[in-house]
Amino acid sequence: MTRENLKLVGVAVFCLTVGLAGPSVAGAVQKGLNADQVDGKHAVGAKAPVAKRKNKLVATNKQGYLPDNIIKRARDAAKLGGKAASSYKAISISWAAMQADSTAVATNTGWELPDGEAVVGVRFSFTLPPSYTAGSPVALDLTLSKPTLGSCTIVLVTLGSGFNATSNQAALIQFPDASSSAPVDVGDQTVVSVSVTGDDTPLKPRDTVTVEAVRLGNDGEDVCFAGVRVSGAQVRF
Repeated sequence: MTRENLKLVGVAVFCLTVGLAGPSVAGAVQKGLNADQVDGKHAVGAKAPVAKRKNKLVATNKQGYLPDNIIKRARDAAKLGGKAASSYKAISISWAAMQADSTAVATNTGWELPDGEAVVGVRFSFTLPPSYTAGSPVALDLTLSKPTLGSCTIVLVTLGSGFNATSNQAALIQFPDASSSAPVDVGDQTVVSVSVTGDDTPLKPRDTVTVEAVRLGNDGEDVCFAGVRVSGAQVRF
């Protein structure tokens, strides 16, 4: 047998030995070649700090989960100072805690603002707690609903009709376009968000803001021929 034939036989025997030895040997060979890389990227464990995870793959922990901070949290639509959604604090206000105009109708799910009324609405107040950071953004979410099928447009006005307790100044309550009124499309359940700020000086802890949410039923843009309910509110800060 020639020298070249001996080399070929030797290679064949080696390959056959590795194959018959099963995954343990083959895996060991592969591990030695590329133990901690996938497509050229290194891997780190789930407990690795953010600084050491940059441009690396991250393994799950023993329970099969990735770290909570594996994804940078996005800002929500209200952009409350860039806070993560999990860090928001909230004050909930039920419809039963609201006062309504005489033409509003109390139902088992909220105050119904009827069609055809020039002005009909609800009023309520909230007080910012001591934990509130002065001047930080405040968002007010109004929950509206239309009990009949389909959706339609009303004209909603949001006003700060009172003043906050420590600054003795009016509150500004505005839609994203910085106006106090806007056409709102209401369906089975619709959440309308507005921003709340101090008129002249920033809001402070323990400030009390009085809110009016009013439907302009005779406005030309209010084309909803049905009552719309205010089911509750939430203040986020």
